[in-house]
Amino acid sequence: MDRSENIVRTARYRRIRLRSCRGSLSETAASIAIILPIALIFGFVAWQVSQVYMIKTTLSMAAQEAARRLAINYGKDPTTARAFPEQTFAQIKHMGIVQSPDQFSIPLGTAGWNENASPPTVTVQVEFQGGKYGLPAFPNPDPLGLGTDFKITGVGKSRLE
Repeated sequence: MDRSENIVRTARYRRIRLRSCRGSLSETAASIAIILPIALIFGFVAWQVSQVYMIKTTLSMAAQEAARRLAINYGKDPTTARAFPEQTFAQIKHMGIVQSPDQFSIPLGTAGWNENASPPTVTVQVEFQGGKYGLPAFPNPDPLGLGTDFKITGVGKSRLE
C-alpha cells in the first residue's frame, strides 16, 4: 500500500467520522427538543400540586382554629357565638391564603352547629378562590384558564365547651 492510498483512506475515514458526529449532534438536538418541554411541563405541574397541598393544609388549620375558637366562645356565651361568628373569623389570618372573614362559613343544619350530638360539635369551612377576597390569583400562571373556577376548601370540627 503506497502513501497516496493511505491518505485517501484517512480522508474517507475523517469524512465518515464527521458525518456520524453531525448525525449524533442532530439526534441530541432533536431529543432535547422533545424532552425539555415535557420536563418543564412536569416541573410546572409538580410545583402547582405542591402549592395546592400547601393551601389545602393551611385552610384545614385555619378551619380547625376557627372551630376551636367558636367552641370556646360558645362556652362563654352560646347566643353571641351562634349569632356573630364573624367576630371570631375576623381574628384568623394566614398570609396570602386566609385574609377575610368572608372566606369562612358554617354549614347549615346539624352539619354546622350540632348541639344535640354527643358530644356537641361545631363545623367550620373556609374557602380559597384565587382573585377573590383580596387573594392572589391561583394558579399563576394560568395557561388553562382554571383560576376563576378553582376552589379549595378546608374543614375543621371542634367539640363545644
